[in-house]
Amino acid sequence: ELEEFAHFDFGVWRRRYVSWIGQMKSRVLDVFRGIDRDQDGRISQREFIEGVLASKFPTNALEMAAVASIFDTNGDGFIDYYEFVSALHPNRDPLRRPADADQIQ
Repeated sequence: ELEEFAHFDFGVWRRRYVSWIGQMKSRVLDVFRGIDRDQDGRISQREFIEGVLASKFPTNALEMAAVASIFDTNGDGFIDYYEFVSALHPNRDPLRRPADADQIQ
């Protein structure tokens, strides 16, 4: 596990996780709410790690410790919804609603 972790790439992990969420026919908001049991809009790093590991997403505790630190951008020990979305979609602002022009392909 340690040897695999030496080659850990968050970008690869993030793409796998976003793809997995899509395969589960879930939305990022639903995943966050599923982990946020008390629905206060934030989850502890421990809740996040345990929630992802319990979800059967193929990862491990070592990777998740690193991922939780990356998600917790302000270092307060918690991951709020904004941090969660920003980590998964770094070019997307979760507070901004997409304009019609953004949705036209």
